[in-house]
Amino acid sequence: MTESKRVEMLELPRGPVSVIIDTDPHLETDDHYALAYAICAAELGEMKIEGLHADFSGKEVEEGMLKNYDCVINIIDLLNVPKYKEITFHGPTRKFDKENPEVTDAVKNMIRVANNHTSEDPVYVLGIGGGTTIASALAAAPEIAEKMVIVWLGGNSMHWHSSMECNFWRDSSATEFIFDCGVPLVMIPAWNVTIQLKTSSYELDHYMKNRVPEKDAICEFLLNRFNRGFDPTKVAKGSGTIYDIGGIGYVLHPEWYVTRLMVTPVFQYHWASNPQRHMMRICDHINRDALYMDVFNKLTK
Repeated sequence: MTESKRVEMLELPRGPVSVIIDTDPHLETDDHYALAYAICAAELGEMKIEGLHADFSGKEVEEGMLKNYDCVINIIDLLNVPKYKEITFHGPTRKFDKENPEVTDAVKNMIRVANNHTSEDPVYVLGIGGGTTIASALAAAPEIAEKMVIVWLGGNSMHWHSSMECNFWRDSSATEFIFDCGVPLVMIPAWNVTIQLKTSSYELDHYMKNRVPEKDAICEFLLNRFNRGFDPTKVAKGSGTIYDIGGIGYVLHPEWYVTRLMVTPVFQYHWASNPQRHMMRICDHINRDALYMDVFNKLTK
C-alpha cells in the first residue's frame, strides 16, 4: 500500500459505513453499552454491521472468549434482533502467533467481509477489545489491509508515561503486529481521551429508566451492569467511565472527534518514534456530551 493511499483511507468516515465489532464484554461494563449502541444505530440505518466477533478476556483464552460470545448473544436477545446471531462469531482460543495465525470463525469472517470491500469503500473494524483476531486475519491474509480501516480503542496518549492498557497488552504480540503491518489504523486512546467519557448512575437513570417498554429490558440490564460495582447513593462511587462507546461513535459522528495524522509509533512499554514509519490517525478529544446524548437517544427511542 502506498502512503498516499493509506492517508486517503484514513480520512474521516463518510455516510453509513460497514463495520465489524471485535469485543470482550464478559469482564467489562462498557462493551455492553457499545454493542447495544451499535446495534440500535444499525437498526436505524446509520451503519451496517457485518460481524460481531468475540475476543478473549481473563487468563484462560478459550474460556474467556466463549463467555464473551455468550454476552454478545445476550445483548442481541435483550434487543430482540435475532438476525445478528447469524453474524456473531467465535474468536481466539490462543494468543497470536505471526508464523501460525489461528484461523477461527471470526478470522474467516473478517477476511471474507474485507474481500467484499475496496480501499474506496473499506470495512471499519471497531476494536473494543484486544487485537488477537485482527492481527490473525491480517497475518493469514495480508491483502485485506488495503480493504479495511482499524478503529482501535486502547492504549494511551503519546504523552502518557506508558502504553500499558488492557486492550493493547492482553496480547502484546498482536498489538505489535498491527502497529507494524501498515494497515490503516485509527487509535482512540484510553488515557487521556476516552477516560473523558465519565457518567454516573444518576445521569443514566435519568435518561434511560422507564422510557419506552420495548427498550426496558436492555436499559434495565445496562443500568444494573453499571451499578453493580458502585454505590449509587454516594456520588464519588456512583460515577464511572463507559470507554467503548467512543469506538462506535467515531464512525457515526466523526465531527465530534478531534483527530490528527501522525507517524505510527513503535509499540513498546514506552512509546518510541521512528520518522521512517507509516502514518496513522490518533484521537485527542471527544465531545462527551454529544456522544452520550446520541447513546441515550438510540437506547430509549
